[in-house]
Amino acid sequence: VLVSQGPQPRDVQALAGTSSADARGILEGINLTVTEPDQEFFDDAAEGSVIGVTVAPRAGGEAFDCTQGCTALEGDSATLSVSVGPLPDVFGETVESATAILADENLSVSGTFEEFRDDLEAGLVVYVAEREGGGSWRPGDSVTLAVSAGPEPIEVPDVTGVSVAAAVEILEEAGFEATT
Repeated sequence: VLVSQGPQPRDVQALAGTSSADARGILEGINLTVTEPDQEFFDDAAEGSVIGVTVAPRAGGEAFDCTQGCTALEGDSATLSVSVGPLPDVFGETVESATAILADENLSVSGTFEEFRDDLEAGLVVYVAEREGGGSWRPGDSVTLAVSAGPEPIEVPDVTGVSVAAAVEILEEAGFEATT
């Protein structure tokens, strides 16, 4: 009579930074099932490199992070999170141009909001807003663009009908450099 001891435990090496093809080969080589397709995220890591590995036990239960290595059982499923490279830089682009650049990367623009910027002309894109809830953007996501409203307007004190000396004092107290 042979009694099974269950699935063989396998040590999984740290796979962060390896190519997705190499990671897939390593995982399949120790009899883990790798899900299709890889999850793709915009990340500063090189395009095609693994940025995360999640293992789901075949017997059920909570999936766990295995990016920095772990022990898994033969037959468990692994999901690879892979970088598609950094989010495209759209700083200084028009909204239309930024929308086209992002569309080329399978991202759509769902909206914009303005913020004052002294260093950028009104109407030009400042950045792609953070993802709601945090985390990295994925191809197919809709992003929001921050757009420059130009320099913030400064309220100038009304010095009409005031003497020159008083006007200079009022303007300098408000932060202006007054000349006569």
